[in-house]
Amino acid sequence: MCINKVEQYVPRGYDYVAVTMKCGDTSIHGTPLYCEPCDEANDIRGHAAHQCKHGRDLYPEDGRDINCFQCEIGD
Repeated sequence: MCINKVEQYVPRGYDYVAVTMKCGDTSIHGTPLYCEPCDEANDIRGHAAHQCKHGRDLYPEDGRDINCFQCEIGD
């Protein structure tokens, strides 16, 4: 992770509100939030064997098998 800030937009009524967070924090969608350089580095380096391409932990320690919604819809 780095010290960069990442801006994401949260729906609020009929509009969106910009929320600034640190690189590596959890996004509003529950996935890791990375800045552009870190996201590109993750794509080059790859994710851990227990993570999908979106960084979601597919096999947590409690034994549940978690499906990534973004992978299922083909994103």
